[in-house]
Amino acid sequence: MSRARTREKSGSKDTPLNSAAPKLDVDSAAPRPPDYADQPRPHWWPWALLAAVVAAFFVYAPALSGPFVFDDLYLPFGRPEADVWARKPTLENRPLLMITFWLNYLVSGQQTFSYHAVNVVLHVVVAILVFTLCRRLLVWAGESLRKADLLSVFGASVFLLHPIHTEAVAYVASRSDVLSTMLAYAALSVFLGGCLRPGGGWGAREQNPQPLGFPRALAILALTGAAVASKEQAAVIPGLLLLADYFWNPGFSFRGIRAHWPIHGAFALAGAAGVAFVLRILAVSDTAGFGSTGVRWFQYFFTQCRVIWHYLLLSVLPLGQNLDPEFSYSRSVWDRGAALGLAALAALSAAAWLYRRSYPLAAFGWLVFLLLIAPTSSVVPIRDVAAERRLYYPFLGLVLILLEAARRIRISRPAGIAAAAAVVCCLGYLTSARAALWADPIALWTETAKASPNKARPRFQLGHALYAAGRFPESAEAYAAAARVEKPDFGLLLDWALALDAAGRGEEAIERLRQAAQIEKGAHVYATIGMVQAKLGRYGDALESLSTARSYDPTHWPTYLYRANTYAALGNWADAAGDYRRVIELNPGNAAATQGLALAQQNLGAR
Repeated sequence: MSRARTREKSGSKDTPLNSAAPKLDVDSAAPRPPDYADQPRPHWWPWALLAAVVAAFFVYAPALSGPFVFDDLYLPFGRPEADVWARKPTLENRPLLMITFWLNYLVSGQQTFSYHAVNVVLHVVVAILVFTLCRRLLVWAGESLRKADLLSVFGASVFLLHPIHTEAVAYVASRSDVLSTMLAYAALSVFLGGCLRPGGGWGAREQNPQPLGFPRALAILALTGAAVASKEQAAVIPGLLLLADYFWNPGFSFRGIRAHWPIHGAFALAGAAGVAFVLRILAVSDTAGFGSTGVRWFQYFFTQCRVIWHYLLLSVLPLGQNLDPEFSYSRSVWDRGAALGLAALAALSAAAWLYRRSYPLAAFGWLVFLLLIAPTSSVVPIRDVAAERRLYYPFLGLVLILLEAARRIRISRPAGIAAAAAVVCCLGYLTSARAALWADPIALWTETAKASPNKARPRFQLGHALYAAGRFPESAEAYAAAARVEKPDFGLLLDWALALDAAGRGEEAIERLRQAAQIEKGAHVYATIGMVQAKLGRYGDALESLSTARSYDPTHWPTYLYRANTYAALGNWADAAGDYRRVIELNPGNAAATQGLALAQQNLGAR
């Protein structure tokens, strides 16, 4: 290949296409890239957008019709009483997220396609924002616009098709991660759009920071508020903007921060309110917080020093993914390699700071990664020590590190494009295979149970999936396996009993229900005992259990339904009709009660 074909135009100079980026020094004249604000969008952007949509829906197609799984079943739209919630929705602690679920329910009820499709569309938007951010920073770091376009397409494609994101995208409940990330990246894009408009280039000391302007500042605040209303992890956006202001405008000084003090000051006030909001949530949460997990903050921190390296390994080599991974706590810094993990993180952070001028994208990317992963991987204990979906929010930082390396590789353009395409296709294949698991809960939880042999939850979820598929004996065995791994709680005993009952093992079901009642007494467990006793023909015992259930909660409608069925089995149609009417009062439109009442009235009329 001739030397002339390895060069491209950038302004009035010919520069090597694949040469390493120049080392920038704030004490010397910095190179001047083209003015980003004056550059039109690439002419091919509509085709790239169409390709992104097609690629995303293609690789996630297997999961689009997948059922609700895991926490989906406990969120308002996945519960049996979802119709009641839809008429009077509760927005809980993440109002914007719950509004999107409410809209999904209005469109398709509990048909899952629309829920999954919205997740995929949001994921595409996030990938577009990744392209925008990477392109802007590459140009500001001194790359030509053409090379910045190619590298940014590669970075956005890696984000779009990386299999580590399947949990965030294919799992409906993880829309909180995708939606909050989309809004956070949008806030950063709007902020950088106001800061990186002049053509002075990164590190140019003579350039004065650009004022943001009130509309842009208001948009950033609105996007940040919406992100926090989707998931609490977005509360670190003010820190992200401070980091970007120091890092890029102008290179490594506080002039940008001083120039933009109004928005940073507003964020400081809003941040105080945000911290109070998050602390209020943690105070009542049973899955996160300083008193809910039984582990000290420093023990959680030492554990996360290992977990972060697990995340990084999966980012580079996405094999052996696990929906519910096993991680033992590091009780001290010397326990289970926590000291090594902490030392390596500190060393990389120091290197990022020392070499921030020579490798600006990689240094900024590493600091962004640490900042955005901090809400889940720092000092606030969370019951689930690790989860792949937590890598979605900070993944932008890893993309920037990748692009820093890619822009310095000396290789011809065709070879570079071919290598990038091969990487993207490989990631897409792995994502499609992983998405297929999310379409089959039995396969998903079978794999998870094998990968986490010492955890009860995967076996519990496998039992639920088998029960939903009508495989009741296998479901009961999965629940039994969960009980062998961990002492069963109320929920496990209750679901285990239902599986035993459906498998024709009623007496064993009653035994499990009585164990559950010793843990938590209430209308639900006693009504279920009465239901199983009636099916066994023990009508007197059933009525006694149902009377106990009614004493705990006179508004628990299944109690009246089971009692009405018991009366019907005894031929007491008058009392059965009364209880069926009570069910309809408490739960209007209940099909079983409506049909039962019609049958009772028919038998009463025949007399």
